[in-house]
Amino acid sequence: NNLANSNFYGAFYHEFRTRGFPLQAGWVATKARTGARVRAMIDETFPHFREEGRVALAVGAGLGIVELPLVADGYRVHLQECQGESLAYFTDRTERPAEKIWIAPTLSDVPDASYDVVYFNQVLYALDDGQYQSAMADAFRILKSGGVLAVWDAECPLKEVVGRWYRHHGGVFWGWLRSRWLHEAAARKAGFHRLRATDLAGDNTPAGLPSKRFLGCLVSGEAREQEMVFRKP
Repeated sequence: NNLANSNFYGAFYHEFRTRGFPLQAGWVATKARTGARVRAMIDETFPHFREEGRVALAVGAGLGIVELPLVADGYRVHLQECQGESLAYFTDRTERPAEKIWIAPTLSDVPDASYDVVYFNQVLYALDDGQYQSAMADAFRILKSGGVLAVWDAECPLKEVVGRWYRHHGGVFWGWLRSRWLHEAAARKAGFHRLRATDLAGDNTPAGLPSKRFLGCLVSGEAREQEMVFRKP
């Protein structure tokens, strides 16, 4: 299993669930902003998403906290996770159960052409390069023609991506960061066409320091995220 620090995630979510998922207010507020961002992407791409009965898949949904308000508001969003402990947060709190929850390490069991939107929100860093390209290929396969893939990931300049091959500072290995160029190259290889790419103030990355290492990438100034949206022809 090449998932970065997979043993940590399994143990962490088990303990987190045992403790009743104690969440910090600031983190919850961050996830609320993330949810608004996902909603805006869906509405901008498919203005009548709900009325037309379209379906989205959240890959690596974690607790499902981003998806709770979307499902409550009638968005058909399915959830995927590599382990089931974390999604107990969603299933214990939702008044409208998700139509489908996939518990599997990959998307290989998901049927072809079954989704209008697939999104990876701060997830892809946990995949090594081989798994990452496979995930992009699976996203292309499970999307319908004209469907959309959205990716949110921490911004990492290309020179820092190159440097990741030579650095490892010990401790917890969180994963691999990629520049926009690498994301777009992987998407093109899978068959996608880019719709748009945007730099965002980072909700999930360190900010307010002159420089900070985040997942092995030196982030200078205010930490930022990148939002990339691709379409399947």
